[in-house]
Order: sequence, then structure tokens, then C-alpha cells
Amino acid sequence: MTINSEVDALLYLLEDPDKMVYNQVVRKLISYGPDVVPELESLLETSNDSLVIERVERIHHRIHFKSISQKLDYWATHESQKLLKGISLLCLLKYPMLDFEELEFSVLNVKQDISFAIEGNLDPAQIVKKMNRIVFEDYGFRPVNKEGIDDKYYYLNKLFANKKGEVINLAMLYAVVASELDLPIYMVEVPNHKCLFGFFKKYYKRSDNELSLLMHNEVTKDCSFYIDLARKGNLLTQEDVKRRFFKNKGLSWDIHSLRPLNNIE
Repeated sequence: MTINSEVDALLYLLEDPDKMVYNQVVRKLISYGPDVVPELESLLETSNDSLVIERVERIHHRIHFKSISQKLDYWATHESQKLLKGISLLCLLKYPMLDFEELEFSVLNVKQDISFAIEGNLDPAQIVKKMNRIVFEDYGFRPVNKEGIDDKYYYLNKLFANKKGEVINLAMLYAVVASELDLPIYMVEVPNHKCLFGFFKKYYKRSDNELSLLMHNEVTKDCSFYIDLARKGNLLTQEDVKRRFFKNKGLSWDIHSLRPLNNIE
């Protein structure tokens, strides 16, 4: 039996209501990977059977998810220095027709505007204030912090379309631009998955273990200040951070607090 005829037979079996048969069919179809997607899409266009349509959509999603997961694994192992590439792969989960070049071009525009703005002999605070002005005023990006918001606000490509996004989305843009400009700005580890950046006094490689190996005493002495994107890039001292993210939440301050995160993290 050829592969095409075997796929046709498997697709025919999707009409079978038996769950054991369905589970075997699913495993086999998923093993073919993206190569079987055209046949699945063709069946979606021609079938009027609600059970078949539901099953095909589920299989299509699982194949897509597995494919993106494998690409992310490869990125983490071989390409983690390319932060935008990893973020673009995440966007593919929701938007499989994503135009990579369009997203890269949008990010490049922000990068260039910031690059021109920070030319000259500026101190770290001046650099960040100019970045904030461009991101939050010139481009008009703003954070959305409501429970149960639409998941589109978590994807970088939609940030450019909607001009607003969850704080983690703004953080992805901020991190990419900082990386592209070789600025020593890193997202740091704080409780409850909050987004906070630090402006460090030297540049670390973002894609290896160098950041993860930083000890607490190095972190505390090497960071000039912190950047709160939830409040449009407001600058915070370490005491501000302790009070807002730790003490007021009843959380302990330990050796891992405010550790800068690498690209994979």
C-alpha cells in the first residue's frame, strides 16, 4: 500500500465512531507530520460530517503543535541567540500564516528609531527614557492587564496591529530591541511571572549559561536600576522592587531574586 492510499484509508476511518479505532488513526496520521496536512484540509472542505470535521480539526491542531514544538526545541539548542526567531515560532502556534518578514520589518523600525534616539553620550537612565518615549508615546503601545483578556494580546505580531498587548508581549518587544542593539537590558526573575527588566552595567551573552551562573551578589551590585513595563517603563530602585514585588506580597528575598534571564528562559 502506498503512503497516499494508506492516508486515504485512515481518513476514511475517521467516520468510525469507535474511540479505539479513532485513537489508532490519530497516532498514525500524526506520525506523518505536516505532509498529511493538505489531505486533512481537503477533507475539511468536502465533508459534511460534524464528527469527521471535529476530529480532523483536532488532528490538524496536534500536528501543528508538534511541528512548532520540534522547531522550538531546535531553536533552543542551536539558535537561541536569535530571540526574535523564537518569539516568531511562538506566534505560529496561533497564526500559522504569519509573515516572518513583516514582523521582522516592524521590529526593525522600532529598533532603528531607538538607535537614532540614543546616539551620543547618554547615561543608562537617559537611554531607557528615550526607549520608553518611542515605545509608549511615538508608537503608542500600551499594556493590557485585565483577567481573561483575548489571547491575541499575547502575540508579538498582534501588538503591532492592535497597539496594545499583555505586559509579557510588550516585554518581548523590549527584549528583542535591547538584544538587537546590544544594550545590557535583561528581563529579571521576579515572583508570580511578573515582567521586570534590569539595566546592567555590562553586557552578557543572552543565549548561553553565563546569565544563569550569575550569583546574587553580582546581580545586586551590577544592576543600575529596574524598568517596570506595566507602568510604561517607570524606573525603579532595588528597594522599590523589594517593596513592590516581595515585601508587599509577603514573599522572601533570596539568592535567586532578580537574576537576569537568558533568551530561552
